[in-house]
Amino acid sequence: MTEESLVVDTSFAQQSLWLQNEIDPGQSAYNVTAAVRLRGSLDVRVLERALNTVVERHEALRTVFDLDEGEPVQVIGPMPALTVPVVDTTPGEFEEVARAELAAPFDLREGPLVRLRLLRLGEQDHVAVLVMHHIVTDGASSAILFQELTAAYQAHLAGQWPMLPELPIQYADFSVWQRDHLAGERLQSLTEHWSEALAGALPPELPTDRPRPAGPSGRGGAHHFTLPAPLVTRIEALARRRNATPFMVLLAAFNVLLARYSGQDDITVTAPMSGRTRPELEGLIGYFVNPLLLRTDLTGDPDFLELLDRVRTACLSAFRNQELPFEQAVDLVRRQSPSGRQPRAQVMMVLQAKAPVRWEAAGLDFEMVHIDTGTTKADLILDIRPGDSGHHVVLQYSTDLFETGTAERIGAHFVSVLEGIAERPDRAVSELALLSVDERDALLSEWNSPASDPVAGQVHRAVAEWTARTPGAPAVTAGDGSLDYRGLDRRSTELALQLRRSGVRNGTPVALSMQPSCALAVAALATLKAGGCCFPVDPALPEDLVRRLVAESGAVLVLTESGMRSTDEAGDADGDAAEAEDTTGPHDIAVLSWTASREGCFVTAGLTHGAVLTGARDTARFLSLVPGDHWLCPAPQPEQMLRQMFPVLLHGAKLVLSGAAEEAVSGASVLSLAGLQPEDFPGVAGTITRVVVGDTPESVRRAHELIVGGPARLVQLLSLPETAGPLLGRELPPATVTAAGRRMPGHELYVLDDRLEPVPLGVTGELYVGGLSLGPGFRGRPGLTAVQLVPDPHGSRPGARLLGTGDRARRLPDGTVELLGRTDGPQLVDGLRWDLRETERILAVLPGVEACTVLFRPTASGTSLPTAYVVPARGAHVDAPALLDRLAKSLPAMWLPSGVVGVDEIPRTASGDIDVAALPLPGEASVDGDGGYTAPRTPLEEEVARIWQELLEVECVGVSDNFFELGGHSLMAVQLAVRLREDFGIDIVLRELYDDFTVAEVAWKVLQRLVEAEAGAEA
Repeated sequence: MTEESLVVDTSFAQQSLWLQNEIDPGQSAYNVTAAVRLRGSLDVRVLERALNTVVERHEALRTVFDLDEGEPVQVIGPMPALTVPVVDTTPGEFEEVARAELAAPFDLREGPLVRLRLLRLGEQDHVAVLVMHHIVTDGASSAILFQELTAAYQAHLAGQWPMLPELPIQYADFSVWQRDHLAGERLQSLTEHWSEALAGALPPELPTDRPRPAGPSGRGGAHHFTLPAPLVTRIEALARRRNATPFMVLLAAFNVLLARYSGQDDITVTAPMSGRTRPELEGLIGYFVNPLLLRTDLTGDPDFLELLDRVRTACLSAFRNQELPFEQAVDLVRRQSPSGRQPRAQVMMVLQAKAPVRWEAAGLDFEMVHIDTGTTKADLILDIRPGDSGHHVVLQYSTDLFETGTAERIGAHFVSVLEGIAERPDRAVSELALLSVDERDALLSEWNSPASDPVAGQVHRAVAEWTARTPGAPAVTAGDGSLDYRGLDRRSTELALQLRRSGVRNGTPVALSMQPSCALAVAALATLKAGGCCFPVDPALPEDLVRRLVAESGAVLVLTESGMRSTDEAGDADGDAAEAEDTTGPHDIAVLSWTASREGCFVTAGLTHGAVLTGARDTARFLSLVPGDHWLCPAPQPEQMLRQMFPVLLHGAKLVLSGAAEEAVSGASVLSLAGLQPEDFPGVAGTITRVVVGDTPESVRRAHELIVGGPARLVQLLSLPETAGPLLGRELPPATVTAAGRRMPGHELYVLDDRLEPVPLGVTGELYVGGLSLGPGFRGRPGLTAVQLVPDPHGSRPGARLLGTGDRARRLPDGTVELLGRTDGPQLVDGLRWDLRETERILAVLPGVEACTVLFRPTASGTSLPTAYVVPARGAHVDAPALLDRLAKSLPAMWLPSGVVGVDEIPRTASGDIDVAALPLPGEASVDGDGGYTAPRTPLEEEVARIWQELLEVECVGVSDNFFELGGHSLMAVQLAVRLREDFGIDIVLRELYDDFTVAEVAWKVLQRLVEAEAGAEA
């Protein structure tokens, strides 16, 4: 600062951008560019003089920024004359040169914050590239600058002084007025309005092509498309009929698109407002824009006309209260969001004012040139620019998140929505088509071709064919011995006779509650030979649950390691029935598979002989299974063993189970890890060429580690309990951990919305399964069968049905289907569906637990794991390890929560549902696990807590307290960073603090910086 400088407070908009620069210093996303092509004889020295005339006229262009007692301020003063460098380039290269100029960052403290460079394409052909930092300009200001630059150039060229209208005020006057105006009752009124308007608001959670990085890079792409003039005319006519504006119609249409992509019915979009609410601001250069958070309610599937009325009401209310600074609105959202976390996404829509693109002056032809900057300020920005032949639209997108193809689809779907609105605005928003005819056909048909032929026959007869061909070949080996195909056939035939004498008839369920063993293989094959259907159930499950599952299956007999026992369902035994002819066919049930339903109960799905045979064939083909293969299945669950046994025995291979002799295990060629916890994975022998893994990211990550340096290829097979054989399969690329794959031939897979219509590529919907793998439904549950097995509206086979799995999924552009889990209780792990509510039921009755819930919550690695939230009983303390130990005595390992979080209460919404967003994420709760105060534990934590107490003016700060929840805001966060620099001599980038803004985390980051500084000094 100099004596000639004028120092004034920033405007609120400038303060917001200054904060952004402090949070992410050195980035160029807020560099604003405007480019004009000039054809004709150009005098560069006159252009420089004209530029300096405009800079001298507008104080904003002579402003830099500094800190004064922890507050950002404008410093306005004289500035050295700007020069206009000239760079020779070509028409094919000038955009790249312009982007490089745009990417050069500004120093807000040193300035200048405006620069102009000429790109010379020819003697009388130039492109003027104007770059300014957004903190001193906005879109309207860029237009003003070019208008005045043109006028000044024309005047100076003629040897005259430019006759520009006198400016009634400067930007600094506006800043002072704004600070005085937005105070007291006016500020309180605005804050109350937006607190209510934004309560519970969340940004659209759009599906992305790549995981969201820890912090945005600012790198972006741009997709250009056009809204044709006839379509624009119809949109404008609709706006007039509904007493709305074209902006409101376009925003409502964009909200429809965002709702369909995100699955949310509460959409908040950021829309910049000009901020020039007073006439004296019209000709002034400066940053006046104030973005508004426009929130739209799409609940109830309204028709578009009703939605437009809602948008109009929301917009008018926002416009009346538009003066609240954007950063303060964002702080309100942050404080009202769980644990004060930073909103994860931002979507913007801009409708530009119509501006001239060509003009003439001083012997020059001027033409505006659009340059894709390669940057973006948000995840998505829909930038609509009116023109004479329609609206030109630039969809800017973050390349951290989206591929070019995704942006192209979003643009096409926006046009499709608008066309549907123009055609029939009274249509429900869910009925507005996004997809073109070709897209829809590809999603329904192309990705489900070719279909495979079904395999007819009976499972046990198909095994018998291999017995006849290779009777002495090894079939099964386990801890209870080994069987060749002949021995397996003989023992299963003997047991089948006993089962017939004990009442088993065609279609009779027989429960197999046994550990994987030769005995289980015999029991399963015997049940099929007797005409019954196998119902495997893990004896390690809670005893009460086993009883419920057996009762649900309708089993007449239960086979265990200790023998055979009858159930209440058993009928009268008939010795003569032992010799009855086996009449089962391909459409009869071979296997019953238990699964958790959406209603919170366990049910059994029937899988037919034909479906099992088809699934076994597809698995064997995918893995290139041959008779000499030895398939190692170390899973402890009988359900997993039967899934793997059929492909093995139906193709003459050998099944190696847990407990088998070492030489059998070491000679395996196929290893399946399904049903195992990652910590229980065995080593991969050198003979293994295929390792099969399921759907959990932790298992896949560990499997990648196991095969490093060996010959094995890692294969992912994804199954459902309601279908026979895997649905999806793929060979996993290195480091890939998602649950995804290509359709297996015996299945038809669709990702559909609530209307059973296909959703766009990359968008989340519900997975529906059709084809040969489906059984007749759920045993004894006709109502549930009718709900989940629905007529196939897209199938060509008469009577075809689709199974609504309840699993969220999305189809990727290469045809791969990615499974994304569920939002309700049932969860899928390695093809078995279990219910968090069962875990919750057992946890709730443990000593010291007053209340609890078990939910899937995201982790730092980007995956989701089951987490238990426990309210301790009066006088009790949440001892997480002890609770997990007790749960482990009653539940299988895969049913255990990954952690236990102590809370004071289970929060509820107004409707009585659990308020998931209000629960802390794992790692955010108090360190002592009881939801209470934890005092600072180290000198660093004590010092950080002391700084917080002074800044926030609070008396008590714990290690897990969140900065924003205690009343902090973004400017205070900057002041905190200054204090840390003064007290510790280290710099912390604010962006690093926002995701977990607690005393413990800040103290840890300070320690890291101190260690790094000491290591650097020693080096």
